[in-house]
Amino acid sequence: MKQFVTHEGGPLDGKSLPFDAQKIPPQMIYIIFGNGTIEDDGSDPIAVAMYRYNSQRYVLGGVDETQEGLRKAKAMVNERRARLAAARFYQSPNYDAYSIQPVDGHDQIEIELGHRKAHVDEDLAPIILAVWALGLDTTGSCQNVRKDGAETGKSYIGFIVESDARQFEKLLNEHDIPCEFRSKTARIGNADRSRFVTLETGNVTFRVELIPRIVEALRKTD
Repeated sequence: MKQFVTHEGGPLDGKSLPFDAQKIPPQMIYIIFGNGTIEDDGSDPIAVAMYRYNSQRYVLGGVDETQEGLRKAKAMVNERRARLAAARFYQSPNYDAYSIQPVDGHDQIEIELGHRKAHVDEDLAPIILAVWALGLDTTGSCQNVRKDGAETGKSYIGFIVESDARQFEKLLNEHDIPCEFRSKTARIGNADRSRFVTLETGNVTFRVELIPRIVEALRKTD
């Protein structure tokens, strides 16, 4: 059952929003964008408004416009935008968006878990499914990069959010599996590609022969 709660003071003054009547949070934090509202118009955050629940309404507790507060808000917004972009990509893949196409002749299979689905290299399929089960979002991947030199014999999995890549790297480190995190940037567009933001993303690379160990480590994680 939904209950509309009115906000008092600040940028949401007079605005009523729906909440679960049984789980109304004691405090709400809203990011305010350049349009002066909580609707994401693609602009950077200009403030963070904090409201406390009191006498069946949310009352303004304060507005944070500090550089550090806005930095954290921007990071949260960019991650949300990245996850939305990933969700759109899972439903309607567009491999032309990659600077390097994630298809290199390896046998691929289609996998799906919840809203996530993709065609991936067969040997990486169990890893990516396990990664999805952890709530991490992937982009491109390859089970054996076919390049001369140092990259030969390496696999990689790309993540649309740098923190996801770091979490996967940490998991492998906990199982003493050698890997390498590589920081990247990506331009992510909104649904109609009218606005773009640049995000910090990341790849995790590892030797091909380590794939079975990684699969086993992820099984133990479950």
